[in-house]
Amino acid sequence: MGMLMQLLETKNMTFLLSLLESVNVRQKKLGTLLCRERIGKSESALFLFNMSLNTVIEEIDVTQFSNVEDLLEGKIEISSGKIKVSVNPFEVRCLIMEE
Repeated sequence: MGMLMQLLETKNMTFLLSLLESVNVRQKKLGTLLCRERIGKSESALFLFNMSLNTVIEEIDVTQFSNVEDLLEGKIEISSGKIKVSVNPFEVRCLIMEE
């Protein structure tokens, strides 16, 4: 029974990932952060998931964007085409990035 459940879970995950892909949501990793990025014509939403017990600080290349805002905390300073983001343990952050 456990193997059947594991197979169904794998098929469900494959289905969910393909569904997300069909609406321009991409999965990637930034260092130790799990990410989902929704790509629009002139903007993107980047969801950052820290599933670890430690705060994670990552530098993200945003050279193609002129404005980056955290959904809850507001504008983020861009320096030399990069931003620095701190994500607390088990926290999710959403960045809105505009060209």
